[in-house]
Amino acid sequence: MAEKKEVVRIDPWSLGKIEAVFGLIAGLIAGILGAISFLISSGTPQMAAFANFGTGFFAGVGILIIIVAPIVFALIGLIAGIIMALVYNFIVKYVGGVELEFK
Repeated sequence: MAEKKEVVRIDPWSLGKIEAVFGLIAGLIAGILGAISFLISSGTPQMAAFANFGTGFFAGVGILIIIVAPIVFALIGLIAGIIMALVYNFIVKYVGGVELEFK
C-alpha cells in the first residue's frame, strides 16, 4: 500500500534554485537556437539592407545571445520559483497541500 503525504510548505530559496537551473538550461537552448537563427538571417538580402555592419557583427551578436539568454532565463526562473513557493505556502493554509504518494 502506498503512503500518502501532504506538502505543507516549500522552501522558497530551494524552489528558486531548482527553477534557476531549469531556466539556465532553457536559456542555453533558446540562446543557441536564437544565435543560429540570427546567423542564418544575417546572410539574407533584407538583413544586409537593414544594417551594413558585416558578418562579424552578426557573429558577435550571435555569441552574445548564447551568453545573455541563459543568464536572463536563470534569473527569471529564480524569481519565479521564489514567488511560486511563497504563493503556495500562503494558499496551502486555505485549500490544503499537494498530496504525494510514496511506495
